[in-house]
Amino acid sequence: LSRELGDLYSNPPPNCTIIAGGMGATAAERAARSLTDATALISTGYAGGLAAPAARGVLVVDTDSPAFALAPPAIRGRITDSQTMVATPDARARLAALTGAIAVDMESAAIARVARERGIPFAAIRVVTDGPDDTLVINWDRYRRPDGSMRTTAAVLDALRTTRGMAELLRLWYSSREATTALSAYLRSFLESR
Repeated sequence: LSRELGDLYSNPPPNCTIIAGGMGATAAERAARSLTDATALISTGYAGGLAAPAARGVLVVDTDSPAFALAPPAIRGRITDSQTMVATPDARARLAALTGAIAVDMESAAIARVARERGIPFAAIRVVTDGPDDTLVINWDRYRRPDGSMRTTAAVLDALRTTRGMAELLRLWYSSREATTALSAYLRSFLESR
């Protein structure tokens, strides 16, 4: 999360606590449950785009809470859950048709469940790093540890063995840099207005 939020992670507004729970539902739920004094929960980070308008670089907000009605402008749409990477345009289209979602992540559903149990507002605010037409050639699930962290060095070294793997690393590096800038600015504006 520190990578996804940039300076906002180390310098949050005084009215919020930001924690990096890790990748996946188990890690996210554990982190959300640790925030026992929270009056609202926000899941934020990167997402995969499933359908238009969730293209690379687009901010997607998924909430039905009136507490977030005055959020800065962004694409409003459903973000669904998958505990594995959705790697192909066909798989993305199928998931979009099945769920009605325009984006997918691994954490927001778990955090939403904690918010529902506590009766507090919830929003998922995600930025898309790979769009509906993108194909992921690296099997990222293979490099995820049980605690949600990634074996990044192993993933990068394997990816560097093929031209397509190198191209994907460069594309994701570039899109994640742009995504970090957009997400950090959006969240700072949103949180400082609360």
